[in-house]
Amino acid sequence: MKQFSNLNRDDIKKTYSFQCKIEEIRQTSGPTIFTLYDGTKTIKSTGFIKPGERAFPELERGQNVSIKGQVFERDGFFEIEIKEATPLNSDLEKEFIENLEKLANQQAEPFDIPFIVDSKVLNDLRPMMLNVAKEIRKAIFSNRKIILKHHADCDGYSAGIALERAILPLIQEQHGVDSAEWFYYKRGPSKAPFYEYADVVKDLSFSIDDMNRFGQKAPLIILADNGSTEQDLLAIKKLKIYGAKVVVIDHHYPGEVVNYRVAVDEFLDAHVNPYLMGHDSTMCAGILGTEIARMINNNVHQIKHIPALAATADRSKGEAIDKYKEIAFKIGLDQEYLSKLAECIDFESYYVKFMESRGLVNDLFGADVDKQRQMVELLYKDIEKRYEKSLLAAKHYMKVEDGGKYLLVSLVADKVTSRGEYPAIGKLIGMTHDFVSNQNPSRGVISMGLGPDFITLRMSDSVNFSVSELINELTKKIPHGSIEGGGHKHAGSIKFLEGAHDEVHKLLFEKLRGF
Repeated sequence: MKQFSNLNRDDIKKTYSFQCKIEEIRQTSGPTIFTLYDGTKTIKSTGFIKPGERAFPELERGQNVSIKGQVFERDGFFEIEIKEATPLNSDLEKEFIENLEKLANQQAEPFDIPFIVDSKVLNDLRPMMLNVAKEIRKAIFSNRKIILKHHADCDGYSAGIALERAILPLIQEQHGVDSAEWFYYKRGPSKAPFYEYADVVKDLSFSIDDMNRFGQKAPLIILADNGSTEQDLLAIKKLKIYGAKVVVIDHHYPGEVVNYRVAVDEFLDAHVNPYLMGHDSTMCAGILGTEIARMINNNVHQIKHIPALAATADRSKGEAIDKYKEIAFKIGLDQEYLSKLAECIDFESYYVKFMESRGLVNDLFGADVDKQRQMVELLYKDIEKRYEKSLLAAKHYMKVEDGGKYLLVSLVADKVTSRGEYPAIGKLIGMTHDFVSNQNPSRGVISMGLGPDFITLRMSDSVNFSVSELINELTKKIPHGSIEGGGHKHAGSIKFLEGAHDEVHKLLFEKLRGF
């Protein structure tokens, strides 16, 4: 019995028998198109009686069948012209299904290879990373659609693009047609630092339509640079109702860790987050995504510079980070260029919003190096002007208060940002925080962007409490304020009802002045 993955050019025009599953049936104005899967590969096959007439009308989507057909080549990919087709009897079908599962598990095994740089954190995370890679490979080789959701900043995009560059070649190889990478894969940025319910409704709506129209399996959802917190639970639980697989690659604080697990783990198929192993957020999502990409596809290209870029954007520091940057330096990306590129990606992501924008983003990440450098040269000049203008406004309107142990810096968002224009308040607070910190190198600084129903926070490393601790205390004392939020230890945001604005502001400032 021939296998699809064993076909080669010597087989062209020869006739073989195959056992396979019918994944899809599509009638054209000419032949009937059957998408077949034998556990090793998916292949497009045709049956023809006369133009527009359904061939083998007794066959149905989802059936396991034995076919006899002649091998052809079209546009560089093999196809089979079906001559005979019959459903497998119960004994043969049982054996075929068992073999299908066995082959899928074999193909799903990730590449357990050395990391780009040596790191205790990564070594501790290796089993978790291999589990994530295995779930992704299993989805590819079992023809399960992949939806990759990532945070809409440079680190999130870095994780997403690294994974994408590993996944797409395997999807194309698995299905043997160029269009497969659009049919079996979708990527989307997420503005919120968690998987919003609005996003899951949109993703599920499209997925359920595809499941009903084309017989697709429930998708695999990859959450990158988000997904670890209790805020993600509602969306993840809804995915599981519809049979979706979910894996998470994150580095944000996930809440209380008990036995290497957090609240979302009950509903995840695989999860990697440095906090689960007692580490911090230094190993950002772009680093984790790049290393997992190499476990998915050991022949992935154009990703070794991505960890340095992501670490630059997230201001990660450490010995391993320095080693990643040395790799980027060797291929011509010095620290100044990495910083400019990171700013340009944040700028571009602000205007791309929820679009996938695969071609544009790929070029910005170096698929076309000439275009990348042209875009950096073009965009960074404009970004500098925007930063200069925004910081001038921030310095004029900011309030700086000596809170005792720390300097408290506050900006009212509406006074210093223009709606719909870059930089947004989160970015501007970061710039303002850096300015005040540089002016007062011996003082810890807490900077706040104040909105009607949110507060954006940036805090110096010397501050001995975290954003999550502030959120917990506010939630306990103002339970009616619908307070939520998250982020990193010293950078994050707090959301609340607009009606709770005065209470939240009063309690927060009392808390900060109390130090």
